[in-house]
Amino acid sequence: MTIRKLSKKHILPIALISTGLVITANANASAISGLYFGGQLGGSNINDEHNFVEYYVAHTNHYFKKSSSNSGFAWRAFGGYKINPIFAVESGYTHFHNTTAEASQLTRYGCMHADGTIRTYAVDVVGKAIASITNGFNVYGKLGGAYMHASADKHVPAIINNVLTMQRNTNTKTSNFYPTFGAGLSFDITRNFVTDFAWNRYQKVGSGSHNLPSANFIAGGLSYIFG
Repeated sequence: MTIRKLSKKHILPIALISTGLVITANANASAISGLYFGGQLGGSNINDEHNFVEYYVAHTNHYFKKSSSNSGFAWRAFGGYKINPIFAVESGYTHFHNTTAEASQLTRYGCMHADGTIRTYAVDVVGKAIASITNGFNVYGKLGGAYMHASADKHVPAIINNVLTMQRNTNTKTSNFYPTFGAGLSFDITRNFVTDFAWNRYQKVGSGSHNLPSANFIAGGLSYIFG
């Protein structure tokens, strides 16, 4: 009877105290400032892949695109400094999924065929604004600039002494500086470990044939903050 009375008497205060401790722990996690490092795994998509492939692989409008792939596994490594609970500065390296393509055309010399792999990466520096939603959950937005670079390893046809041959060319490289922005949802697992799910956009500026296309990166990740 005594145990039953004690349980009824104290169960509500104990629950309230436990909830308060959890809220306090997560609040402290969100409030930590300092250096942090992390990584994300997910997928990327290179927009406008037709022109991308046209320039890097086919190199001429006389080819027609046979097949291409521009979406798939991608990853990002990043580090930053959380200045206060609502703002951080971050820099990261994103390795996009390789774009592969083939192009061909039937000519008097035979079937002219070109194929290649385009490797693209970006290095970005962004400001990160953070807002707490509820116990342990936060939303954030990012805005900054990115250096994007692409290089192609390709095999292209050439007519030498009226003979159709294949040549390997690995010297096609292009770089651009683009604006980048994104948004995400994070959760404070512990005082130092944070998991998140995010979308990032690398926005093409300009319409020149040498301009790299826009790209999207969607991923989940884990980071550790020192503090």
